[in-house]
Amino acid sequence: SLCAAGCAELACGGCTACDPLTGECIRTAYPDGTACDDLNPGTQNDVCVAGTCKGEVICGPYTCTTTNPCMMATCSSDGATCTETPMADNTPCTNAENYRNPPVCKSGVCGPPNTDPCEAHVCVASDSCHGAGVCTVLAGAPVCTTPLLPNYTPCDDMDPLTIEDVCVEGTCMGRGRCHGECPTPSQCYVNDGCDANTGVCGTSSRADGSKCNDGNPDTLNDVCKGAG
Repeated sequence: SLCAAGCAELACGGCTACDPLTGECIRTAYPDGTACDDLNPGTQNDVCVAGTCKGEVICGPYTCTTTNPCMMATCSSDGATCTETPMADNTPCTNAENYRNPPVCKSGVCGPPNTDPCEAHVCVASDSCHGAGVCTVLAGAPVCTTPLLPNYTPCDDMDPLTIEDVCVEGTCMGRGRCHGECPTPSQCYVNDGCDANTGVCGTSSRADGSKCNDGNPDTLNDVCKGAG
């Protein structure tokens, strides 16, 4: 049974029964004015108000109270002014009896609980080539779409050896820093290829005495000497 663990008592709502099919507790709100404990050491004279435990906030010589179950009485830092602060969204609130799904606070107002799984679900982009999408409900659960960003949208493929990264059909692709073949300045140099980190072509001198051809028919025994 889904009710095997029982229903926990709330500060201002006792458990009347448990629905064995859903495991939801059927509670009864305690009458307004019933003593309770809001577990806040900065309050006193805690009582139930519309199913929520509320205390008087100690504010210098004053006490701060509110009758709104979705507002929290607070005291200014100088201890001179009482203010109201909205309770966190989806905090249960009720003044009804025998409720199964208690109303919840939304922006300081007590209202029906969320029935749309997408209402509190935030869609985020999966990577730099997909948009955040929109939330849809699939089998009762929120699911976000994953739209492709247009081709050639700038992105980051997270590869430090590529540059000018752009989206291509949903995949971020960059080009290497090296383009084509590196030229060799003369026969007396060795082509060391392109450095993928910088895109710069490198060469090194051949050893003195290495055979070469200076292209002059009037010379013999051509060899490399010095820097080419």
